[in-house]
Amino acid sequence: MESKDMLKEVLLKYKGPLGQLLINLSGENGEEVLRELNKFNRKEACWVEVKRAKRRTSRLRTLGKINIQEKKPILSCMGKNLALKALDGGRLICDAKSTFKSGVDNKFVTWGINKLGVASSETLVQVHDIMQDSTFMDIFSALPGTWNQKWLSQNQVIEFCETFFEWLRRNGGTTIFLVKKDESKPVDEDKPLDNLVVVCVVVYSDGLGAFYRRLSLRSIWIGEHHNRVVSPQIPKVI
Repeated sequence: MESKDMLKEVLLKYKGPLGQLLINLSGENGEEVLRELNKFNRKEACWVEVKRAKRRTSRLRTLGKINIQEKKPILSCMGKNLALKALDGGRLICDAKSTFKSGVDNKFVTWGINKLGVASSETLVQVHDIMQDSTFMDIFSALPGTWNQKWLSQNQVIEFCETFFEWLRRNGGTTIFLVKKDESKPVDEDKPLDNLVVVCVVVYSDGLGAFYRRLSLRSIWIGEHHNRVVSPQIPKVI
């Protein structure tokens, strides 16, 4: 009698797990479950190879995705090098109301992006088409060179917009530039966010608009929209 009561108690206690085991045994992976259950009953390691196989499959899938992405470059150079003349660095975006007639983001002043610039010699720049979904960090990391080589002065951004207007992305798109918070200070290659921000220029029906954005912003720029990025040409190392 005591053994029957004990059996009844065990069945009630483990009704849930036993029921799930029966479901697993009758499922599409029943043979695999039975094989591993037999190992468990023999006090052998079970599910080890299955877990390893799943991890291998997961790694292969991840590598496959990475390889597919690597075949699609983030940026595509639009070919022609454009020359910006030597500038004294005296023009700031926050004051360039005649260039950005549609408006200038007041964050340029709020966040201190209104410090006097530095002079620059004649500079060759390139325009790239943004081809793949990317963040600002993805986009500017894809450009060649160091972080200290990727920025333009605010004066150069204004000059580009005035001189090479036809190279700005239109039809609701955006052209982006990397500028320094303080042009008199170098960029820490390990902490580029400390002294670099992004300028977004949009072509509206009533003129250009200029907007401030943090380089760390995680918003995704959709590749299908073919926005553009302008940066200094980096000489090829021979």
